[in-house]
Amino acid sequence: MTTQQPPTSQRPPWTQLSRRGVLRIGVGGTAAAIAYHASALDLLAQEQQGYAVFNVTDGRTIEAIVERIWPESDTPGAVEIGVPRYIDNALIGAYQHKQLDYHKGLRNLDAAARRMHGTVFAALEPDQQTALLESMENDELDEFDEGEGSEFFSTIHQHTMEGLFADPIYGGNKDMAAWRAVGYPGPFYAISEQSQQSFEPLDLPMQSITDL
Repeated sequence: MTTQQPPTSQRPPWTQLSRRGVLRIGVGGTAAAIAYHASALDLLAQEQQGYAVFNVTDGRTIEAIVERIWPESDTPGAVEIGVPRYIDNALIGAYQHKQLDYHKGLRNLDAAARRMHGTVFAALEPDQQTALLESMENDELDEFDEGEGSEFFSTIHQHTMEGLFADPIYGGNKDMAAWRAVGYPGPFYAISEQSQQSFEPLDLPMQSITDL
């Protein structure tokens, strides 16, 4: 997020302005100062949240979405595993061209949530979130143009899976939790043919690319 710096202070030509003109400048300057202050606070909150692309609202929305795709059960949920961090990292890297799609899609999803439930997506109950995501996947939300809802859901679902099961070096799969959940030990230079064809968890030490 970029913020506009406040204009350099200049000595106002008070003698050339009417009282109404002075009032107009005063109100405008106050509004600009408030807007700048709010923008700065939002940027600070974004930095504290740890995201480079997502602002505070978008960050909460994406966290709620991925948690519905991979909810916490007997294994950590997508947020704890680090999926939002993976997506945020990817949006300043390989998926930089998707930034606008995310900002627009998350805004539209929140608009649909407010229209249907009176609040943003992240504040909904889990079953309401699931139903709304299903509607988006089925292109049933008026806030999206034709085909945009299903396309956006497909993108988030794909990136969530990547964040879950990609190597931790890319920002997700914290502590290799998703690999542990499915019994995958991580990359090895060589795995026997028998092990590759097995549907049982492999009896190998957990490791990532950094361990090779």
